[in-house]
Amino acid sequence: MLYRHEEYTKPQLVKQPCAHERLRRVALQLFVEQGFQSVSLRQLANALGMQAGSLYNHMDSKQALLFELIEEHESDLLDTLRAEDPSNASGLQRLRQYIHSHVHFSLANHGRQVLSRLELRQLTNEQKNAIMVIRLAQIEHMRGIIKQISSKYVRDEGKLTLVVRSVMAILDDYPEWRLPSRRLDALVEFLTQLAVVGITYQKFQK
Repeated sequence: MLYRHEEYTKPQLVKQPCAHERLRRVALQLFVEQGFQSVSLRQLANALGMQAGSLYNHMDSKQALLFELIEEHESDLLDTLRAEDPSNASGLQRLRQYIHSHVHFSLANHGRQVLSRLELRQLTNEQKNAIMVIRLAQIEHMRGIIKQISSKYVRDEGKLTLVVRSVMAILDDYPEWRLPSRRLDALVEFLTQLAVVGITYQKFQK
């Protein structure tokens, strides 16, 4: 009788995160829970089990670390909005997908979302400008989608800007509403219709 030996599979080594990545994770948690200004280098170092002076082997400064976290979040969001955009679909379908992508990305990255919105003021003017370039790209992407819905309603650039900014303001703030997951689809549909109504609204003459 022949015995069939099970194929030997070499155990895979689990790659441990590098010190810089561990620093980023700890910093994100502490910055969100306590606020950027309240977190000291000593706290960061203690959480990582190292001396405070050793932190500079893994970052330029606490402010540079904050910028890195915020810049990564905004860039990842922009990449997601672009990657999930069904560019060949109708404007309404694209708008619905944009809002869906934004809602679910923000929910999946709640800590980074909170940090980006609350701690932007702690950055230098140069760093803030770099973040605003990314955010403006997010806004312009939505603007282009809404223009596609019905060109006859978007000749008023002021109205278009108002609608886009209003929807974006809600998208930025909604994670703090603590909506149950079963209500997210309803939120996506509501914001989609809100944008459409805002664009097509005509003021009644008395």
